[in-house]
Amino acid sequence: MTETLETAIWKETPSPDDPFQASHCYCHGYDVHEDLLPNASWFEVLFLLLAGKRPTPAEASLLERVAIISMNPGTRDLGVRAAMNAGVGRAPAGSVLVAAISAGAGQFGGAREVSLAMRLWSENRGAASFDLSCPAEDERSEWPRLEHVPGFDPHARSASAMVLTSIERLAEGSDGGFLVWLREHREALEAVAGAPVSMTGVLAAAYCELGFSAAIAEYASLILRLPGAAAHALEQRELGWRTFPFHSDVVRPQQPTPPQHDLPDITAAVKEYVGDTK
Repeated sequence: MTETLETAIWKETPSPDDPFQASHCYCHGYDVHEDLLPNASWFEVLFLLLAGKRPTPAEASLLERVAIISMNPGTRDLGVRAAMNAGVGRAPAGSVLVAAISAGAGQFGGAREVSLAMRLWSENRGAASFDLSCPAEDERSEWPRLEHVPGFDPHARSASAMVLTSIERLAEGSDGGFLVWLREHREALEAVAGAPVSMTGVLAAAYCELGFSAAIAEYASLILRLPGAAAHALEQRELGWRTFPFHSDVVRPQQPTPPQHDLPDITAAVKEYVGDTK
C-alpha cells in the first residue's frame, strides 16, 4: 500500500535508484532547480510559496521592501530581546529563534497585530466614515482582550519619522492601493483612533496591497523578523551577560562574604538532636 501526501504546493519525483531522494522538486508547478534557481529571486520564490502564484515585478519589489523594514525590529522589540536573552545564555540556535517568534507573535507590535490591522484596513478602505472597533474575540480564543486599536501606537503622540518615511517609500509605484490610501487618510484615521499609526499598521497596509490574506501575512511577518533576532542573539552571545542591557538594575556583583565569628557549635547541636530522638 502506498501512502501519499496531499498538497497543491509541492511535488517531488523520486530518484530512480533511491526512492527516498527526489530527482525533481516542483513548487506550484515550477521546477525549483531548473526554473526557479536560475531565474527567480528569493522574494519571488517566497511570494510563490506563500501566495501560490507568481508575483508581478511590482509585487516582488514591494515584498522585498517590506522585508527590509521587517528584518530587524530593533532592541526595543520583545522578540529581539527574547532572542538576546536566549543568546546570552548560549541557548541552541533553534531555541533562540523560537523565543524570538514566541515573543514577536503577539498583538502589540507583533505578527498578530499585523493581521488584525489588515482587517481594519480592508473594512475601512473606501468607507465614508471610519470604524476602527474590533469585534470581540471568541471566548475560546487563546488571545487576550485587545487594549488598543491594532495598527496604532497607544503610547506615542505622533507618528515617528521612520513610520512616515516607510509609508512614502512603500507607496512609491503603488497604483492607488492600500498604501496610497493610508498615506492620504493617515491623519483622519489617527483622529478616530486617538493614536498615531504604528509600523504594524504600515506593514498591514503593505500586505493588503500584496493581496495576502491575514493568515499568510501573519506567517510572513514572523519569517521576515528573524534575521535581526538572530544577529542580536549572536552578538550578545559573544558580549556576555555583563554587557546585557539593563542587567545592572537587577544583577549586582556578589560581594565577598565577611568572615563569620562565634558560629554555633554544630557538633553539639547534632548530638543534642540525636539524643532527643532516642
